[in-house]
Amino acid sequence: FRRVLFRSDGTIDKAVYQLIGSVYQYVETCEPWCQDAKAVTEIAILRDTNTGYHISPGGDEEGTMRSLQQLGQQFDFLPALPEIDVSKYKVLVIPAGIKLTDGLIKIVRAFLKRGGSLIIEAPAALDADGKLLLPELGIETHGASPFTTTYLRFDKSVGEPAGPSTAVTDHVLYEKTQRITATKGASEIGRAHV
Repeated sequence: FRRVLFRSDGTIDKAVYQLIGSVYQYVETCEPWCQDAKAVTEIAILRDTNTGYHISPGGDEEGTMRSLQQLGQQFDFLPALPEIDVSKYKVLVIPAGIKLTDGLIKIVRAFLKRGGSLIIEAPAALDADGKLLLPELGIETHGASPFTTTYLRFDKSVGEPAGPSTAVTDHVLYEKTQRITATKGASEIGRAHV
């Protein structure tokens, strides 16, 4: 089934006009609320400055972006540079492809010290030897998992409002994972098993 947008004489189909009209009517209704409005973003995602302007399909940044979009969250992309300002954000997300330099580590430490929350993928949290770059994370690393497939089961506390995607069941992780455990008052929200 294919929707016909144009008639044989080149004019737009009446149903298409109605669809366009309904969209613009909604936009017009919202317009007074948008005058001088500013986006309120509490989440920042660090981006690799070597990847250019566009997000590479299937990359770490795309997965992070899609997850936040599905959760209905506003976010900004920030370049992973040591002079970035993260002071206006409550959550900082660092995807796997980001390499934490000394300058970025300093920024992340200051961010955590002032009460910010951090979501960081394991590869970004480790140096080339697999050692933890940020002891403040409250985790202990145990190296890469020897298995190609791992199963993750979230704790009951995660459940709602996160939705059915975090149900207390096994979720398959097809990529290599890192083994970590919580320490120093940190809490686990799930467990991996094979």
